[in-house]
Amino acid sequence: MEKEITKSEERRLAVQKANEKNPGGYVAQMRERETGCLWIEDGKFGKFFSIVINSIDEFGIEREERYVAFRNKFKKEGDKKPDFQIYKPQKKTEKPPELSEDSKL
Repeated sequence: MEKEITKSEERRLAVQKANEKNPGGYVAQMRERETGCLWIEDGKFGKFFSIVINSIDEFGIEREERYVAFRNKFKKEGDKKPDFQIYKPQKKTEKPPELSEDSKL
């Protein structure tokens, strides 16, 4: 049975291979600095970014944090507000909180 390779190990092997082909080259340098990735998704309410950030915690365990980013719909021309707002995504099993009678419009 083959040993499962983690993403950080996979990334390390890719860097090693790139360094063998072109030591100190641009691709190898960029692979070493790679921290995560981002996708443009089409959702129910429009386009958004799906973001994955990889890191290694203080115990040497690889972590993968997931986020979503939506365009800031409150930003107006010339504002210094951010263009996008980043959130931790809701888990698929999570339901939005129900509104009480007092909080309904």
